[in-house]
Amino acid sequence: MTRNSRTVFVTGAAHGIGLAAAILFAGDGDRVYLYDRDEERLPAAVEAVAARNGGAARGSAADVRSRESLRAALAECASELGPGDVFLNHAGIGRSTHILELGVDEWDEVLSINLTGVFRVAQEVARLMAPRRAGVIVNMSSSGAIATEPGHAHYAASKAGVLALTRAMAHDLGPLGIRVCAVCPGDVATYEWSNVELQRLYHLRIAAGRPARPEEIAAVYRFLASDDARHLNGAAFVADGGMLAWE
Repeated sequence: MTRNSRTVFVTGAAHGIGLAAAILFAGDGDRVYLYDRDEERLPAAVEAVAARNGGAARGSAADVRSRESLRAALAECASELGPGDVFLNHAGIGRSTHILELGVDEWDEVLSINLTGVFRVAQEVARLMAPRRAGVIVNMSSSGAIATEPGHAHYAASKAGVLALTRAMAHDLGPLGIRVCAVCPGDVATYEWSNVELQRLYHLRIAAGRPARPEEIAAVYRFLASDDARHLNGAAFVADGGMLAWE
């Protein structure tokens, strides 16, 4: 039986995993709103998503650190596509700096997007879902929240915080009919390595022998948002090709 079309709101949606997820949900017939601060890539991303669902896609170029922009985007989404049913909290950045060189400004930037941004989006969308007593929020964490690497203190702290936030939100929002889960990808083929030999050595740690494709992580989002996952709440799903098995 074909399920009803839903409204899906995706942050960090202009490229990579976020765009792959937006395209995947649109291909299922869902209406998709893309939210990303990348003004150059966003129009093409919206066009690619709209091509999959008959034009039921919109987008807004803004930053998750701006509550005002977020609220405006959520209002536009509800007005043009309908109240949000699924929110993919995917926006994030990565930085690598040795702990002795890590400045407060860089620390604050990573935490403000990767953790505070996730909190801000989740809180705003949960307030919209609560009256309807239904909805799914999927937060983006990382395998780096579980086993980190040199130079990733701020990144690891932010992603570990997302896991704790996800569990806490599941407790608060579960009684309101809202599920909250997290995805922890490992290496994903969304960028070019500058050091080919380092790339080769890194990929030797992955049992699958290669990084994930963005659409493979998007498929985890799709499952967590589905009725098949309706008993999953506060859960974190590691999708790293077996990389943590090395640990």
